[in-house]
Amino acid sequence: MSVSNIFDNDFEPRPLEDYGLYGVETFGDSFIKFHDKIWKFLYFQGKSNIAVYIDKTGEFLEICLEKAQNVTRMQICTPKN
Repeated sequence: MSVSNIFDNDFEPRPLEDYGLYGVETFGDSFIKFHDKIWKFLYFQGKSNIAVYIDKTGEFLEICLEKAQNVTRMQICTPKN
């Protein structure tokens, strides 16, 4: 799934949202909801805990997840059978 269409999915809060690395997955895609927008994790800046995210418009967000408030870890909704 490309970054360009990944934001077309529906998202839901992720269980165990704060588990390890401030909730950032080291495998697969990681998302947060911040200021009512969905952001996709790209990378950590250098050797820091500043995470860089991108939104569906291509805007970048740099945020220290250790100190961030009102951040919800999200996941793509699982299909319902």
